[in-house]
Amino acid sequence: MALEFGFEILLPEELMRKLQDGTLLAEPTREFLTAISVEVQRNTQMLTPVDTGRLRASWIRNVDVSPMPLWAEVSTNVNYAPFVEEGTRPHWPPMSALNPAAAGIRQWANIHGVNVYALGAAIAQRGTRGRHMLRMGVQIARGTIDNLLQQLIRRIKEEWAK
Repeated sequence: MALEFGFEILLPEELMRKLQDGTLLAEPTREFLTAISVEVQRNTQMLTPVDTGRLRASWIRNVDVSPMPLWAEVSTNVNYAPFVEEGTRPHWPPMSALNPAAAGIRQWANIHGVNVYALGAAIAQRGTRGRHMLRMGVQIARGTIDNLLQQLIRRIKEEWAK
């Protein structure tokens, strides 16, 4: 035998109106998420190592466009970003990266006057060190995020009081 029950929450008309028009939560939340993503993006870009500048310039931010935003992200489409962020274990770079016509390691070695095979051997022996620019960018932003959260709470209280 199954026991079933249900309930209905009746909210005051004023609360329903404020929740539906977006001014109580949606707009302040969107501003909060935008401000956080701006801060994390700025910190991450400052911490990103620069050789050609491609990775540093590629950081973008997005905020959920739904009526009630729930997330913000800072990301890049540069394919080598995860390896710069996390580093790599020792490995021999693929031959395609050492090919004279290839970009990547060959290009970096040529720009810096390093023998590409010596560089490949060093990576095979030691791997590469992670720079953790995104992780540290978030950590640096934590104080700002706390302040922005307090502003969000104040703004919601002010909207409620209207």
